[in-house]
Amino acid sequence: MHIVVHDHLTEIDAVQWNAMLAGNNPFMRHEFLSGLERCGCVCESTGWQPAHIAIYPDSNRTTLLGAMPCYIKNHSYGEYIFDWAWADAHHRHGLNYYPKLSNAVPFTPASGERWLISGKADRPAVFEALINRALTLVRELELSSFHSLFLGKDQFDALADKDFSQRHSTQFHWRNRGFQCFEDFLGRMSSKKRKNIKRERRRIRESGVSYRWLSG
Repeated sequence: MHIVVHDHLTEIDAVQWNAMLAGNNPFMRHEFLSGLERCGCVCESTGWQPAHIAIYPDSNRTTLLGAMPCYIKNHSYGEYIFDWAWADAHHRHGLNYYPKLSNAVPFTPASGERWLISGKADRPAVFEALINRALTLVRELELSSFHSLFLGKDQFDALADKDFSQRHSTQFHWRNRGFQCFEDFLGRMSSKKRKNIKRERRRIRESGVSYRWLSG
């Protein structure tokens, strides 16, 4: 296998990348991740230096076997994982917590796939190669650690089986319980909460704030 660390996602074929997606999560699509780079919000100067790991059968790089979006991070902003205590502990002991290597979707606390493997590949071998290359990159660049954020359960368990430390956090999800309009949503609340929300919305209207729905 031929393993490459890419500085830009556009160096990796978009069609082959998307073909490896197992679910319908839009945030791991090539278009989303490469768009973050093109618009300039994901780059070295913003503390998100791309270091995407890709695996090919040979040096021709014509067939993609697996890939993992990774970023060399100089801070913890935009990860929605609050590891400031870890950074503080490193600092108090004279150690550097940054830079670190994060396998993540920037600015997106939505669980899902964090590495992709072709259905035609030897999945265990490609998975092993991806993880080993990430850990080797940490050593080569003298980074503090490797983090894989907001994994789906299968991939979370796969790293746990390799003795990675597990970190649990809490999220609050809103679910549409058959609401047809905003009044339906308010109807599930107590009178006091309905009154407060209506007052807040009225104040926004009175302040002159307006908005438009845009698609695309």
